[in-house]
Amino acid sequence: VGNEAFYKCSGLEEVTMSKNLETLEGMSFGSCTSLKGITIPVSLQNMEEVEWQYAMRGPFHECSSLEEAVLEEGMETIYSRLFQITFSRF
Repeated sequence: VGNEAFYKCSGLEEVTMSKNLETLEGMSFGSCTSLKGITIPVSLQNMEEVEWQYAMRGPFHECSSLEEAVLEEGMETIYSRLFQITFSRF
């Protein structure tokens, strides 16, 4: 999923990613303020951060309504900025 592909999609509430998704780039879902749930497949192998306003940001940056993140069984790596500045209820 490319950088800012769904950036600020305020109507997006839930995302289930493709079973063969390998890469999330930059702020793919950044500032999707209605996003409540995501499912991330075990196939995710790469997460690319982006520099934005002098700081590194990940795919779910500022998804302030996110309540549930399902990581498929077998996932070996969770990237450090995957949920940076995201969770308000965890």
